[in-house]
Amino acid sequence: ETMYKNFFVSLLFVNVFSAHLGAKEDSALLSLCAEGRVEKLHAADVIELENGVMIRLMMVQVPHIPSGSETVRPWPMSEAIFTAMANEITGKNLSFHCLKKAHNRHGELVAMVKMPDGTWLQSLMITRGWARVYSTSDYAYAVDDLYTLEDKTRDIKSGLWSYDSYAVREISEIDDRIGRFEIVEGRVFEVAETKKATYMNFGEDWRKDFTLKMDWRARRLFKKLGIDPSIYEGKNIQVRGWVSWNGGPMMDLTHPEQIRLLDDGGE
Repeated sequence: ETMYKNFFVSLLFVNVFSAHLGAKEDSALLSLCAEGRVEKLHAADVIELENGVMIRLMMVQVPHIPSGSETVRPWPMSEAIFTAMANEITGKNLSFHCLKKAHNRHGELVAMVKMPDGTWLQSLMITRGWARVYSTSDYAYAVDDLYTLEDKTRDIKSGLWSYDSYAVREISEIDDRIGRFEIVEGRVFEVAETKKATYMNFGEDWRKDFTLKMDWRARRLFKKLGIDPSIYEGKNIQVRGWVSWNGGPMMDLTHPEQIRLLDDGGE
């Protein structure tokens, strides 16, 4: 398998999707926050411009290349994706579009990136299988459209989707995925609320089964958006995030865009 498998089909997805996503600029969610020529890449999702401005790509999660001090093996396709990204954008003049919170805690601009031909770089990356969709409570834009594009890319096993390392996991497969960014699918057995947090349990034994945890900040965000977490009880969902361990595998749920409702949970 190569990262360019079904390349011409992927390009069609990019063209269709880019026009659809671009129309969302009219919503005023995004505003132009920088323009400039790409000097170099520090990572497949970190760009440095000629003027020294650092850009973190919004909405994508790319495979990790270990730093010089790390002894772990690189993730499949991480080096190939970095090289492909460098070839794609180094030396090009791009425009960068930010949400209201333009900078992250590292001082980087967090941006959607528009190519010279008007294509969104993020849509190109996801379509070619160079990245998975990734959002945070501060940075979530056009999530549903990006998920749809990711589904199509995964269906044809393009790029990183040709490797099991990035496969969508069932609940039973999560115990040995601690410390990794994973996409997980399963049925919410119960939604339980305490004073400090809300939990979505995926089994009868909440002490060891896979659990989603919402702290008070996340719970307040859900309720501000009119979303009662109890609506997910009994539903089959897809959720993505970093897997930790707290008696069993756990994932922090910080914002609604992490969840995709697959069906009503009925048999």
